[in-house]
Amino acid sequence: YVGRDVESMVRDLAEQSVNMVKLRRKEAVKAQAAQVVEDIILDALIPPISGSATPATRHGVGFGTDGNQVPTSDQELNERTRDKFREKIRSGELDERKIEIKVEQSSSSGIGILGGQTGMDEASLSGLQDMLGNMLPKKTRKRRVTIAEARRILLDEEAAKLIDMEEVKEEALRHAENSGIIFIDEIDKVASRSGKGGGGPDVSREGVQRDLLPIVEGSAVSTKYGILNTDHILFIAAGAFHV
Repeated sequence: YVGRDVESMVRDLAEQSVNMVKLRRKEAVKAQAAQVVEDIILDALIPPISGSATPATRHGVGFGTDGNQVPTSDQELNERTRDKFREKIRSGELDERKIEIKVEQSSSSGIGILGGQTGMDEASLSGLQDMLGNMLPKKTRKRRVTIAEARRILLDEEAAKLIDMEEVKEEALRHAENSGIIFIDEIDKVASRSGKGGGGPDVSREGVQRDLLPIVEGSAVSTKYGILNTDHILFIAAGAFHV
């Protein structure tokens, strides 16, 4: 409490709730995202070809030797080669092979330096940073990584694209409001003995009444994800009131 905005603990709770809901949603779309990632890796290894059925100029390695029909066009040869490599990707045979992938870069880096100069609170600053980040075009850069690492990087990106962040925010705020628990330790530090001044100059009865009590009793806190009402949050406080 001393030297820290009381509302920040409610914002921390909202942040935790959003992360939990986002993680659960990502798990739900993991299989779908994995399929997309597999296609991206496969395209990097064996780019697909499109066009008319041109006669195959050469026989593919491994085709036609086990009774399979020899491909009659470059397109068919390409598809069969891709199928072979898809199996190798799934079995993990190519995990150590390096490929070049495009990775998204955050375009809102460096905006945080405005905070101390504008006097904006944490929620407003975070909201502004997110808004500017969404408005600016997404930058991509090429990276050369192993297939195993590419799968890990791309899976997170593709899963994020498949979830609706507006739904995540709504569900997270609802969970935080109705199932949130905040533990306030060392609550005795807000009390000071007469003449001792143990609470320090920043803690007074007026400060507790003005800041801490409204949060505990129920108020609306502005977070970067929306308004969060603390009416039904469970606050557990503990302290050593031995004086």
